[in-house]
Amino acid sequence: MQLFIIRHGIAIDEGPGLSDEDRYLTAEGRHRTAKVGKLLRDQVGGLDLILTSPLVRAVQTADIVARELECDDVRVCTALAPGGSLSRVDAAIEDAFDVERLALVGHEPSMSAIAAHLLGLRSFPRSFKKAGVCALRLDEPGVAGKFAWFIVPRGPKVETQIEGN
Repeated sequence: MQLFIIRHGIAIDEGPGLSDEDRYLTAEGRHRTAKVGKLLRDQVGGLDLILTSPLVRAVQTADIVARELECDDVRVCTALAPGGSLSRVDAAIEDAFDVERLALVGHEPSMSAIAAHLLGLRSFPRSFKKAGVCALRLDEPGVAGKFAWFIVPRGPKVETQIEGN
C-alpha cells in the first residue's frame, strides 16, 4: 500500500466565538492545498481512499485533495483528531489495507507521530508544514513501512519541492 500522511492546510486562528474544532482554511490555505494536491496527482495519479480528522480544516483539506486526485471515497476517522490513539490509527489502516493508495489527513503533532510510528522510529525527524505530505510504502499491517518522499510547501508562491531519502 502507498500511504500519504497529509497535514491540513493553513487555517484561521482560533478566536472569540470560534472553537479550535471549527477553524477553517484561509484562502491561502485552500490555494496551497490545491497546489499540493496537483503535485500529488502528478506523483501518484490518484487515491483510492482518504481518511480525515473530523475537524473542519482537515475535512476541507481532504475535500480539496479528493477533488484534485479524483477520489470519490472520503471518510471521517475520529482517530485522526487531535489526541487520537496510534492503535486506532493502526486499526483504520488495517481496515483499509485492501486499497492501493490511502491518504490520512490530520494535525500536528499527530501527523509526525503517525509517520514515526509507521516507520518504526522513536520520532519523525521533521515536523509537517501545513499541507505537507509524507509518502510511505506499507507492505503489510503492523510492520514498519519505508519512507518514499516528502512534499514541503514553501513560501507565498507555493514553491513545492519533493525531498526523498
